[in-house]
Amino acid sequence: MNCSHLSLAILLFLLELCLQIDGSIKFSSLECQVFTPDVGDIKECRIGSTKKDINIIFDCKKTISAFQIKFKLLKRENGTWRPFLYAMTIDICDFFQNPKKYMIPNMLYSYIKKSSNINHTCPYEAGTELALTKWNLDESNILSKMSVNSGEYAMHSSWYSSEQMVLQINGSVKYTA
Repeated sequence: MNCSHLSLAILLFLLELCLQIDGSIKFSSLECQVFTPDVGDIKECRIGSTKKDINIIFDCKKTISAFQIKFKLLKRENGTWRPFLYAMTIDICDFFQNPKKYMIPNMLYSYIKKSSNINHTCPYEAGTELALTKWNLDESNILSKMSVNSGEYAMHSSWYSSEQMVLQINGSVKYTA
């Protein structure tokens, strides 16, 4: 490849990156369902009026000493949800004790950290509210780290305490380049 071809390739790559960062992300759905109301209850689960932020508040009725999240990222293609990038289980207690061994969860947590009080290892005491409040999608930060095409993307998550499903939180966003 000669110098002019290399320059053109670099220019096209940078142009594509800039166009992706200028895209728009809006929440399109958010659902929270409690399976064990004796452990806790959802006080709030809503998308803001501009579709740019969400609030989720879970009220712990019992102390949570073991806490896992199973999540998967999905993309809608041809009318159905298909796996996209990641599906994993995270032991939240271990995550906050040893965050460096969890690369992908650390990256995802960095997006919500400022808006969440889920920031320490177990236990989460009865009477505690676990909250994600006024969390908005920092489009330029997210899109500079993850190259994605226009479309609808989702995260489905199941939350467990002592191997018992406590709740599911599922949401989706629409991204337009």
